[in-house]
Amino acid sequence: GADSLETNPRPPTPTRPLRVQQDSFLLVDTLVAEWDARLANAPPRCALEVGSGTGYVIASAAVLMRDTGVNDFRCHATDVKPDAV
Repeated sequence: GADSLETNPRPPTPTRPLRVQQDSFLLVDTLVAEWDARLANAPPRCALEVGSGTGYVIASAAVLMRDTGVNDFRCHATDVKPDAV
């Protein structure tokens, strides 16, 4: 299984990084679907991810905004585990 702080109490290291969880992929898929459905017409200017873990979701949001020409998009992320962000 994927390493996570919940299933593997040892914190990630450079040789054993925290892996992206399946729910992160689902969140990014949902973000892309929402972009296609309605956000492209009025793009957000800011995103906050609470419990960002690896940062995969917020980084994906930043890439989506950049690739679609939203230049003034700001990303913010936080996590209670200092090694996670």
